[in-house]
Amino acid sequence: MTRPICLQVYISAELSSLIRKAAKAKGISMSEWVRALLANACAEDDLASRLDASIERISRRSVFLMVGVDALLAGHPDHALRG
Repeated sequence: MTRPICLQVYISAELSSLIRKAAKAKGISMSEWVRALLANACAEDDLASRLDASIERISRRSVFLMVGVDALLAGHPDHALRG
């Protein structure tokens, strides 16, 4: 088992109190609560970057489709279809 690395941050007394209450409500130590929160934040960051890439890909495909449909409608005899 590897030795845990100490990470220190300075927080306000109010935030410390909130963390203490949240950890106590879960029945875990403050250290465990913060560790779980950091792990979840890192995992969600990876998910967010994949989500951003998917949204960008969908956006590009949508533009391509809209241009294609507009071109097809431009050649149609009934010009009211484009409106």
